[in-house]
Amino acid sequence: MKSKNFVLGLVSFLLFYIILELFSRIALSFLGYSFFHPKSFIVDNYYKELKKPLETEITKDDGYKDILILGGSVISPLWSQMDTRLDSLLARKDVRVFNVAVPGHSSLDNSIKYDLLKDKAFDLVVYYEAINENRENNTPKELFKEDYSDREWYHHIGLLRKHPEMNITTLPYLIHKSVAAIIQKVTNTPFLDNDNVRKEHRQYGSEIKTAGPYKRNLEKIINQAADKDAKLLLMGYTSFFPDVNLLGDPSDAQYFAKNCKMAAIVTVWGDTKNTQKGIEVHNDILTKLATEHKTYYLDMRKVVPQEVDYFCDICHLSDKGCVIFAGALANYIKTNKILDEKSKI
Repeated sequence: MKSKNFVLGLVSFLLFYIILELFSRIALSFLGYSFFHPKSFIVDNYYKELKKPLETEITKDDGYKDILILGGSVISPLWSQMDTRLDSLLARKDVRVFNVAVPGHSSLDNSIKYDLLKDKAFDLVVYYEAINENRENNTPKELFKEDYSDREWYHHIGLLRKHPEMNITTLPYLIHKSVAAIIQKVTNTPFLDNDNVRKEHRQYGSEIKTAGPYKRNLEKIINQAADKDAKLLLMGYTSFFPDVNLLGDPSDAQYFAKNCKMAAIVTVWGDTKNTQKGIEVHNDILTKLATEHKTYYLDMRKVVPQEVDYFCDICHLSDKGCVIFAGALANYIKTNKILDEKSKI
């Protein structure tokens, strides 16, 4: 009798769970999630640039030398067409370049993206980014979170990452998401802007709170590259701060190269001195990690001339700057024979 009741109870529970799961998937589908593959939401809505490499067969014996570019806007297809430039300069039919660098993305985004591509066997991973998380430094100390979840973008991505079981069951995720939303409402703690820095918060940018997270995120990329037997090229981040008082408005364009199609104002990342300090701190961390882990290392600070004609703003390169950058990158790869079976490092 007890056994029969147990089986009946178990069947009832499973039926109840299946009904709840069905309603959960329907509710999430109204928010843009796939009914059958809700886990794909992170790529479909946050990291669309991963679709091409995810849909491509990338293995060690696919007949290609596959290069993955990680970073922010400076090295992205939108701002510099670095993938096209590099592919042209390498001039090899057996090379494929996948550039998933995106404007605004930090070391955390790049660490997450590389992890989402963990089933792809890239031969070389190129990393270039040290400025974007400076926005996070402009956060009152009591609001700062080392996983950057004080910003809505990272809050939602973090929730998704905590539920790898989503394709099997969405209920735990939906409950977690609902509870987090209720807590957010009750505590009345607003998210900080992901792409901008509030003027009243710039005063907090002198304390580089991102040093620890930046180091940990890079270490994750370094360790994954080692586990996947991929060669890793870390690059020192170059910037140009003219000896003037930048106002953080369109008038600053007079201090940089002419005929740039796009440019950003310094206050996107915070005050000028604090942004410069953040870049230096991140660069120091990257350089030390490259030495410690014996990765390939190319210091773009020593490559791109610190002159007006090469920069559209404090970090984005003019076409003239892009030519030098891409040329140095391609030459470094060729000189060190990184794409060969036996490289110099």
